[in-house]
Amino acid sequence: MSGRAPNTKRLNLQAVGVELDKTGAIKVDEYSRTTVPSIWAVGDVTNRLNLTPVALMEGTCFSKTVFGGLPTKPDHRNVPSAVFW
Repeated sequence: MSGRAPNTKRLNLQAVGVELDKTGAIKVDEYSRTTVPSIWAVGDVTNRLNLTPVALMEGTCFSKTVFGGLPTKPDHRNVPSAVFW
């Protein structure tokens, strides 16, 4: 993790039934659906793998699933990363 934390505190998600973990990250299933079937979450707020290209891939999977009728799970295996000194 790069030191980022999910910024969900002011969203009041619990009021509509969205569950958060102890860090404030939104809990999602393997397709990025939250505990409320009509609410989805991708990117850093899920605290899965906080990298921009991963968030883009998760968003693409969401779009294919919801709008394309092709259920697509984000694949978090084999994500390249780099360390800068």
